[in-house]
Amino acid sequence: MRIKLFSWNIWCNCDFEGVSRLLRACNADVIALQEVMLNDPKRDIRRILIGEGYRHGVCSGVMTLKDGRVMGNAIFSRLPGTGPIGSYPLSRKDMRRAVYAGIEDGDGEPLLHVYCTHLLHTHQRLSDTQLVQAHRLLRISRGRRTVVMGDFNAVPGSEVIAAMNNHMRDTDPDSNPTWSAHPEGCSGCNPGGINTRLDYIFVSRDIYDGVVPGSFQVMAPSGSDHLAISVEIDL
Repeated sequence: MRIKLFSWNIWCNCDFEGVSRLLRACNADVIALQEVMLNDPKRDIRRILIGEGYRHGVCSGVMTLKDGRVMGNAIFSRLPGTGPIGSYPLSRKDMRRAVYAGIEDGDGEPLLHVYCTHLLHTHQRLSDTQLVQAHRLLRISRGRRTVVMGDFNAVPGSEVIAAMNNHMRDTDPDSNPTWSAHPEGCSGCNPGGINTRLDYIFVSRDIYDGVVPGSFQVMAPSGSDHLAISVEIDL
């Protein structure tokens, strides 16, 4: 069975039309999203994806912005069955969360364990809090047939990504940059272009051999400061 995984930080200040257009066209089986606005009717991702045949797996708020909007993470699936769901805090300080959706086959048997996260933004600098979040994420996501997707706010070679690679496998062999398509993506970083990798799809070792060679993709800019990423796996 071939499954297409898709992950994207859609940005709280996104061009929603551009984001919606790519989500409708991505043709993914499982979608993990970060910076979803959960209480903004003008940016109702759930309505769009449910209209495209995706089952609403799980959405969880992470923080409330100054304008009152609640921002969080979400997982959607169009596979036959959606199993248990959950939301896990990753640290007490600078709270971030991981959301979880169990994906089942048409007979109700476990197929994949999918986690979506968005770690603390540290301007690509070493952070004890971010390391705590990464290690907590690894503790809750250990197991077979596991996928962890999201915006890790950490570059290849950082301690956070080294920790992930010690237990899981990165599906992008080339470490393609995914950020930033907009200079206003972070006033502290002042990104000068798409030259930094922050977004990853990790899989557990037991399914890494099922990653379809050459299937990892970084999408063209489409409304967000991040670029969407996808990969295909055979189970």
